[in-house]
Amino acid sequence: MVGGTTHEESRSVALQNATNSGIRFILGGTAVLNSKRCLMDLEEAQRISRSGSHMV
Repeated sequence: MVGGTTHEESRSVALQNATNSGIRFILGGTAVLNSKRCLMDLEEAQRISRSGSHMV
């Protein structure tokens, strides 16, 4: 996932893999998010929005 994943999502994938034989899920992302990182990302998005810059 672009933008990161959470520890809770990682746990869910691990539980799913433990209960499903033959099917394995892999979780990947650009970062592991926690509450601090999430708030920092929201502040960054707000700053970009206010400056009028748009990422493509």
